Amino acid sequence: EELPVIRYGAFLDMLKSSLIYIAVTNGYDIEEGVDVELVNVSKSAEALTSLITEKDEIDMWGMQIMPTCTFIGNGADLVIFGGNVAEGGAMISAKGQAQQYRDDLNNLKGKTILGIRGETGVLALIAKLVEMGFDVNKDITIKWADAPGVLEGVSKGEGDVGCLPIEYTYFGDDVNAEVVFQTGEVAENYICCRMTTTRKILDERREDLKNVVKAEIRAYKFMQENKAETVKLLAEYSGQDEAYVEQNVYNVRISFVPDPYANAVGPFYNVLGLLDMFESADATGVDVMDHVDVSLYKDALDELMEEYPGDACYEQLLEIFNRQNSVVIG
Repeated sequence: EELPVIRYGAFLDMLKSSLIYIAVTNGYDIEEGVDVELVNVSKSAEALTSLITEKDEIDMWGMQIMPTCTFIGNGADLVIFGGNVAEGGAMISAKGQAQQYRDDLNNLKGKTILGIRGETGVLALIAKLVEMGFDVNKDITIKWADAPGVLEGVSKGEGDVGCLPIEYTYFGDDVNAEVVFQTGEVAENYICCRMTTTRKILDERREDLKNVVKAEIRAYKFMQENKAETVKLLAEYSGQDEAYVEQNVYNVRISFVPDPYANAVGPFYNVLGLLDMFESADATGVDVMDHVDVSLYKDALDELMEEYPGDACYEQLLEIFNRQNSVVIG
């Protein structure tokens, strides 16, 4: 029988697309009744433009949330319905300067923060500072750079601290920088890559998308229960050595939970407004939670729990769902 095809856009050379890669490699998509076709996309904006203009190139996007939020702010009817990665970043400072920020984040007042524009770790840190009462336009100075520029700027004193994806923080002792903390230590469960599609596709192909989510949930279970096999599989996939894969999948604060994490979407969207990252003046009036659907993920998880009663991994995911989506499920 020919199965329905879902074309899944992602950055296929990154470990952050591990869930869907494992799901397809292990055949979970086929077992769940959908044929996932992986489509390598180089830029988020291109993927989202393809979706909303109905170019018939991909059916869903699985990566960065910032472009998704900015497109929503500009009027696109996109819907976030699942996740791929949460956390995965770190803050750095010059050597000998880290402890003051570990002791008290309020010591960032008056400081310059370097970050990569759109990288979720720096935005999560800023969201945390806003929660603490910081005025982002007065209490801190934010400067954007690429990853090498952030590291160089901190080491030369051009910025007091910098935010980077964790994989960019393995610098040698000869570099005047040290890790202050992993960003998730102060901004727990901040979101990165999300599963996104248009409302039209969600309505028309809800069953197929639900089966994609079921396949990713099963991939998460595989990752939790088969570490050695997962490391080997992802090393072959990414071209990285096994030690690198193990470090960046299992030994740092990064979560491959496929949950929507709805609680984190609103604060993230609000920070984009505070930093004037929207093109449309009407963006801050948009209720981003109208663009989040957690029911599809819940239906997928419920079906798996019915098929595999008493499974500890799926029960853990249910606890996570109830905790991380309380703003929409009550």
